[in-house]
Amino acid sequence: MADGEDARRVGQEGSRWYNEIPSGKELGDWFKANVDLHEGLEAEHYVQGVTLIPGVEKAKAMVGWQGKNPVIEQTENLVYTPYAKVETRVKYFHDLMALKPEWLGMIEPVKTEKQSAALPPGFFPFVVATDAESVVRYVCCTMKVTVWEREGFEEKRVLVDSRKGLYETQRIGKKIIDAPPATKMIGTLGRYGADDFSLMKAETGAVGRALGMAGMLVIPGTGIATAEDLQEAQAIEGRPQNKTPAGEGAETPDAQPEQTLDDMRQQALLVINTLKNEFPDRFETAFKAWAASRQIGEVAKIDDPLILRGLTTKAESELSEARSEAPPEAEPVKED
Repeated sequence: MADGEDARRVGQEGSRWYNEIPSGKELGDWFKANVDLHEGLEAEHYVQGVTLIPGVEKAKAMVGWQGKNPVIEQTENLVYTPYAKVETRVKYFHDLMALKPEWLGMIEPVKTEKQSAALPPGFFPFVVATDAESVVRYVCCTMKVTVWEREGFEEKRVLVDSRKGLYETQRIGKKIIDAPPATKMIGTLGRYGADDFSLMKAETGAVGRALGMAGMLVIPGTGIATAEDLQEAQAIEGRPQNKTPAGEGAETPDAQPEQTLDDMRQQALLVINTLKNEFPDRFETAFKAWAASRQIGEVAKIDDPLILRGLTTKAESELSEARSEAPPEAEPVKED
């Protein structure tokens, strides 16, 4: 590497952007050129429902030479990856079914072999032991997408156990899409106790993943996961992890970040202030309201690294989405 050479990693690489957020026009142009849609559906109707999720990528890179030997160090890059929201995939699915009236599409729960009487069809509990005394409790939901050829499709109710009066639905016809089922699991314990929305989160996530399994609006290089999946995986809520005895809800601790608390506070303030200055309305209605609902106070007084990381990730997500939704700036008119 020559002296003075700019070794910064910036810009688009494949389906991701390194250390800078693309403009709305850049993301729109990339989406239109790279995401395969069914014939008759237009990219402009769905790109607004694609969000950029920030994440830190660690990798080894050559940073110079020491004589004839390369100098290799571990580097970190902020990476922005486009993901489709659940509601965008749902809209895409319904638009496709409307475009093809000869198709009959279904998004349905998949019942477990021993369905819990306390949960709706498709939902089931899941418990993981973290050690001899602690467990993590989840609620899971499994969904499946099937598309039938409408002509010749038949559905009938068949008696399977006359003593118990049990029936099952049988379908006859040609399947155009028979996607594998998809499951989403959500912890039942939140930051302040039981998560009252865990069932809804599990259902929404399962629907989005099932549509991805069926090939609905799959973005190349980012898999079938939805934006919500990735945000949860990155602990966007920034909630501290609680260890509780077996038989109660529990969550396992995340790995602690390598940054100091002061560094994390400065990073959070930088992104939050950028969001506040560029998009004050979104800062008030989305980010500030989100933080207030979780009783998160001043950044300078936060001493929990997970909460600081969650604040930063949430602010980056809102900033990225706001920029992608902003109309492109008009190009200056050239004078003769």
